[in-house]
Amino acid sequence: MTKKKIPKFRNLEEAARFWDTHDTSDYAEELKPADDVVLDFKPLKPVCLRLPAAQIAHLKRIAAAKGMGYQTMVRMWILEKAREEEASK
Repeated sequence: MTKKKIPKFRNLEEAARFWDTHDTSDYAEELKPADDVVLDFKPLKPVCLRLPAAQIAHLKRIAAAKGMGYQTMVRMWILEKAREEEASK
């Protein structure tokens, strides 16, 4: 049996799509146990962002298609864009 390689992912969304459609047992030889898993549950600070109702509805539709909440998706997008901006400097 050929050993499958885990691809490099550009973002969490890409990784999620991959693992939603692939069996981890096919990549067992490449997976390594985590040393210490640290879950970061820092409290979130609310931010007020005024958007038109149509934009919020649009975000909700996109998020629903991805199977996630729209606020979670927007947080992910903001973080991804901030990392891209930082990396491009």
